[in-house]
Amino acid sequence: MRKFLIHLFIVFPFLVSSQSKDDIHFKSILVDTHNDILSSSVLDGLDISHRLTTGHSDLIRWKEGGLDVQFFSVWTGETARNKEGFYKDANQEIDSLDAIVKRNGDKMILAKHIRCDERNKAG
Repeated sequence: MRKFLIHLFIVFPFLVSSQSKDDIHFKSILVDTHNDILSSSVLDGLDISHRLTTGHSDLIRWKEGGLDVQFFSVWTGETARNKEGFYKDANQEIDSLDAIVKRNGDKMILAKHIRCDERNKAG
């Protein structure tokens, strides 16, 4: 057993290093679980389907970086943007995401929920 463990410690680094970090990265599913782009840029008129000169988020850089799944936040801040209030602000962000998806249907899809039959299989 001791010889096996010594052999494992000697061989393991070579097995791991046989794949480059880029190989591992681009073969994996990369998920970003929080992005404020809707409130920080899209509502100000920026189009994330083009490379932006500000911030870190746009469809081009997501593809280049190997991003597979993006969760968007809906954030309204301390002061409402619209005179109708925060609810209107939040819906405006959600509507802006729907518009982005419609304009870029060849690059992205919007997942809103799990189908009921799929949820029952998982549980």
